[in-house]
This record gives sequence, structure tokens and C-alpha cells, in this order.
Amino acid sequence: MLGSNCRLHLKLLYTTVLISYIMFFNGCSFALSSTLLPELRSPSSPIQIDDEDASWIASILYLLCPIGLIGTGVLSDNIGRRKALQIAFIPICCSWIVLMYANSAFVIIIARLLMGVSTGIMPFVVLYLVEVCPREHRSLYMSLINLSVSIGMVTENVMSLFFGYHAIATILAVMSVAGCVSLFLLPETPMWLRSKNRAGEAEAADKWFGIEPPATVTAVDAENGCASSHGDKTSGWSVYTRPTVWKPTLIMLAFFVCLMGSGIYVLLMYSTDVLRGSPLSLDPKITVYMSTARLVGGVVFSLLFEVKRRTLMVYSSMGMAVSVAVFIGYMKWYAGSDDPPCADVVIVAFVCYVFFSLLGVIPLAWMISGELFPMEVKGKMCAVVNIFGYLVVFITCKIYPAMSSTFGVLNIWSIFGGFCIITALFGQFVMPETKGKSLDDIIKSFESKKSST
Repeated sequence: MLGSNCRLHLKLLYTTVLISYIMFFNGCSFALSSTLLPELRSPSSPIQIDDEDASWIASILYLLCPIGLIGTGVLSDNIGRRKALQIAFIPICCSWIVLMYANSAFVIIIARLLMGVSTGIMPFVVLYLVEVCPREHRSLYMSLINLSVSIGMVTENVMSLFFGYHAIATILAVMSVAGCVSLFLLPETPMWLRSKNRAGEAEAADKWFGIEPPATVTAVDAENGCASSHGDKTSGWSVYTRPTVWKPTLIMLAFFVCLMGSGIYVLLMYSTDVLRGSPLSLDPKITVYMSTARLVGGVVFSLLFEVKRRTLMVYSSMGMAVSVAVFIGYMKWYAGSDDPPCADVVIVAFVCYVFFSLLGVIPLAWMISGELFPMEVKGKMCAVVNIFGYLVVFITCKIYPAMSSTFGVLNIWSIFGGFCIITALFGQFVMPETKGKSLDDIIKSFESKKSST
């Protein structure tokens, strides 16, 4: 018994590492602009950029996320989960190859645009693992997905200390090709195979994963039955007018507004560029420090799986607010100084800001939508709210340079700090608590009192 359980965990770990490897490249893409922009702004750079170019390089990553999200969803349903993820590697490989030969800001923007096609791939990595992981082990292996992103960010930032972006792109192009090929080592999910009436292949996949077919089917059927038996059966567009759909939709849209208003993605995209023009002389290794903080924060978040979602949200947001307050206070206190002392205070504030964001605000924003919607609309509505999230990220990162130039860095970050406090209030009073609740219980909480009586 112990031996079979050990084999199961080894197989699941092996599967998780391979299937979430694509998220490693997402992390590299996220971190790239924070190291690429300072390199391009160097007087010795053969490619010179202005603020407009910088804003496109940082933000355009998210512009094609909705297209990639929809396209991968269609492919995932029609040709299989694994093959869809392999196809998602194609724009990743192409983007790094284009960046290898980039000789102008326009070509760099094209490379970033290609990277963005597969940036929204996380829901389908999650989907694969959900369909192969026994329910009691899912939370453990799901946490490794976010760690893959963090490891990618740290790796890209560390490489930037030793190599230019052409060399980094070459290394990552080779690694991405290897990642695409490595997925041939995994079978298709048994659940998808059964949905296509390929029972023989499904049984072989069950055997490969070490899953008992009856247990897998029963778990899925039970969850679907729980959701579908709840409330009146409606069809067509009328299902989207139910409070169990529009209420969580509004909550998630507000969540993403709070997330973007907190400024975390601006810092992750621009990093050292945030303080360009200030009297501070920041350590260029700050991007490594912040990526490491993201990695540590992700690990801590995984260890806090017993803590309620609302609690994590409040402490995460308030930690971010305090970090921003320290940064703003320091900058205002030494506003007239050409050589302010203890500049490391700003680095510590930024590192803490990133760390606290990973304790709840960032992971919950992208995870909780899968816990709120009824099964019959979960796929579509998760796609809708995630598309909105990516578009808001794009807009925020695109307008940040112009906004900071017009209103000043401190004023913009004061707004970000205010949004951190609003996010804490949102977590305490608006965001539903999903920890320890079944889908049926969560759906009931959205029903109007009239319909529930």
C-alpha cells in the first residue's frame, strides 16, 4: 500500500513538473521587460527606445492573451488537453527566436506580442492536473504551477546579470523546444478520452497514472450532479441572468480592478524603471530580489492552504499597503536630497510588497473564479473574467509611463497604496469565503433570498 502510494505521488510529481513547465516560460516573459528596458535604455545599446516604446514592450504581452485563451480552449476541447498545450508552445518558441534576431524596437514588440499568445495558458495547465490528480492531492500539486512561474522569473533575472537579451532568448528558445517535445512523455487525460468515447485509451491512461477509473468517474459525476441539480434548469442566455452567475461575475471584475489598481503588475513589468529619474541609485539586482520574493511568497502561500481566503486577502493587501507607504514616506522625506541615505529601505519595501502580493492578492485573483461559478457555465465565465483581467493588466501597464510622467511617480504610487487598502476592504466584506465549502454551498450564497426560500 505504501509502495503504491509512493509511486502515485512520484508519477503525479513527474506529471506536474512536465505539464507546468510551460508556466516557467510565462515567468520568464513576465520578468523580461523589467530587465530588458534598462538594457535598451543604456547609452551603449544599439537599439534606443523612448517611453512610448517602453510602454508597448511592457504591456503588449497581455494584448493577445484573450485570443490565446479562447484558441487554446477550443483546441483543448477538440484535440485534447496535452496537444493543446503542445501547440501553445509554438508561439513561445517563435517569440524567443524572433527576440534572438531583434534589431529594432518594433521587432522586440513583435516578439513580446507572440509571447502574449500563450501567457493565458494557466487555466489549461490547471485543467490537465484537475483531470489526473485525485481530489485529495490536488491542492498540493496545484501550488507547483505558481512556483513554476516564480522560478521562471528568478531564472530570467539571474541570467540577465550575465547575458544580454539575445543570449537569453537563444537559451530559452532551445528550452522551449525541449518543453514541447517533453509533453510526448505524458498521456492524454482519461477524462477527456472518455468524453470522446475512447475507452481503451482512457483505461491505458488510468493505468499509467495509477488512477482507479471508478473513483475518477464518480468524483466528476458527483461534482457535476451537485451543481446541475441546484436550482432550476435553464438554457440559452437565460442562465447568465441568474444571480448565481452575474453576482460572482461582478465580484471577479471588481477583484481584477482592485488587483490592477494595487500596482503590482506595474512593478513586475517595470521594476527598476519605476524609479527612473529619482535621486536613488538602486541596485540592478533588485529584479532578482523581487523575483525571489515572489518565489518565497508562492511557497508560503502553498503552506497556508488551511487559512481562510478572506484572511489571506486582508493580510496580503495590508502588507502591500504598508510597503507602499514606506516607499512613499521615504521618498517624500528625502525629496530634496541628491544622495539620500539608506536607499536599501526602498528595495526592502519593494521586496516586501511583492512578497505580500503573493500571499493572497495575485494567486487568489486567478484561482478563485474556478470556485465561484456553476458547472454549466464555469468554463465560459472563467474565460470571460480572465480575459477582462488580462485586458486590465494591458491597459494599466500601457498607460503607466505616461501617467507617471504627467502626475509624478509618488502620486501614482499613492493611488496604488489607496487601492491596496480598498482591496483589503474588498476581501473582508465583498469577496466570498470559499475555503472548506462545496460548490453547492458557494452557489447557494449567491442566490436571492426570495429564490432560496
